Amino acid sequence: MTWKRCRVCPKKVIPTCASATQPMLRNVWRIVRVQAPDDQLYPAEEADVLHYNQPFKLVLNEQLCGDGELALHSEAKTGTSWSKISKNQEVTAVDRGTADLVWKPLYIDMEHRMEMEGMPVKANVAVILHHVQTNKPLCSQKANIHINDFGPEWEVCCFDDRGTGTKKRCLPELPPNHWGFITGPPAQGAPRKPIDRKKLTQEQASVVVEKVRTKLIQRGGNGFRGLTRVLTILDDNGNRKLDKYEIDNGLQTYGLSLLPEELDAIMKAFDDDGNGQISVREFMRALRGPMSDRRVNLVRLAYAQLDIDGNETVTFDEIRQLYDVKKHPDVLSHNKTPDMVLQEFISAWDKDGNATITFKEFCEYYEDLGAPIDNEDYFELMIRNAWHISGGTGVAANTSCRRVLVTHNDGTQTVEEIKNDIRMKPDDIAAMKQNLMQQGITDIKKIQLYS
Repeated sequence: MTWKRCRVCPKKVIPTCASATQPMLRNVWRIVRVQAPDDQLYPAEEADVLHYNQPFKLVLNEQLCGDGELALHSEAKTGTSWSKISKNQEVTAVDRGTADLVWKPLYIDMEHRMEMEGMPVKANVAVILHHVQTNKPLCSQKANIHINDFGPEWEVCCFDDRGTGTKKRCLPELPPNHWGFITGPPAQGAPRKPIDRKKLTQEQASVVVEKVRTKLIQRGGNGFRGLTRVLTILDDNGNRKLDKYEIDNGLQTYGLSLLPEELDAIMKAFDDDGNGQISVREFMRALRGPMSDRRVNLVRLAYAQLDIDGNETVTFDEIRQLYDVKKHPDVLSHNKTPDMVLQEFISAWDKDGNATITFKEFCEYYEDLGAPIDNEDYFELMIRNAWHISGGTGVAANTSCRRVLVTHNDGTQTVEEIKNDIRMKPDDIAAMKQNLMQQGITDIKKIQLYS
């Protein structure tokens, strides 16, 4: 990628693309790391190594910049700003230090892109250069010829080139989106010792776990539950332990692929007795993290709504009939319909012959569902609304229990809450009156449903 200084704005450079087999002054760029929260996850030996999905800036050769530095820049296309040839999103090099200067390298193969996140970017191989602010990849199409002082070259813009058709978003990026970091001749002096990534430490094993956890969070709470079921199915002898190959098969079955050294890191971190097997329970607990005491107490309240006799066993059919999916986070965010959430809820349980669910199983379900939810108040609201548990303060206050308009004996009217009404039919006025009297509201002349 080369450059041409803009005549209108001397601090703005228009990059172009041309064939070049050797580095020269025009096509040498400097990679500058952009600080990000994930920096601490990379090994200390790779402090100056660019990794996939790691933010960076491309700064023009300082011999050409003059005062200050010019970095590769792009911003969303507007009515006055676009690439002059293709009319796509314009790419320039400017001296403004904004978020529009940040890019990320993506692995070329879409199928393995997610599992390659955090791995070093190799030189002289094709990558996708992704503009972070606008979510567009860097592109240069040979059909868009840009004439400059050096002759005909190709325009550089931001455009997602995946061909044509209604399903093109599912297709891989075409060669116009392929770029590479090409190295010149080796510098004089001893070459740097390569890093042996097969010898990952315990600390680096946590990076692998966090990588899998991030992918599962992107699938929602059902992602953790689904992976647990897949790994449990692979447990042939029922001892809740799996070897490395079973873990690998389970992750791949669920669409998660790890490199061999990453699998070795997981086994080393969780194989306490050195027998080549790890506990499914402990592995999943590390992925989602244990629930806080506040969450456990809320889940116990929900289970108590179902376990009337206190024997810590409820039937699956009873839970299915009483579960209120209208307040589920995926329903509220319009990511799923109530029917979809209910179907996932039903399929999440291991329905054996007795069709019963213990408190331990119930708690494990909410460990999975709550893993992507960081806000404690939001988790409390989800539990209270799903199981019609009255109470809560502020944003965590219950909103699903029925409200009724009560006419008192003296003619005054108040709106009252029918507390813990999960087992109450919507038209059972007598049960509602009894519920209110247990709350101390006794001067009831008439009850009307209130919405």
